[in-house]
Amino acid sequence: MLGHYFMQKGRAVHARHLDVERNDVRPEINPALSDMSSLPEELGEVEAILADAGYYSDSNASAWEKAGIEPFIPPRREKHNQPLASRFAKPGPLPA
Repeated sequence: MLGHYFMQKGRAVHARHLDVERNDVRPEINPALSDMSSLPEELGEVEAILADAGYYSDSNASAWEKAGIEPFIPPRREKHNQPLASRFAKPGPLPA
């Protein structure tokens, strides 16, 4: 089960969205866009979202950008327990 929660600066949960998916299926966070339309107007506009790398897909990122909301979703996960030399190697260029 995957949960999506909308937070404001006051750190109160204003909306939530739950999905039940197999772990081999890329989850969609786009249904959360419609959930935001029911938020009270006095909360202001959502400017950005933060999501786990498991939610990255071009369609997920594009849907949020089209709605005028900046998505912060890493395109890939970092491998755990990398050798020490790999951890301190100079990183490659950022994806375009």
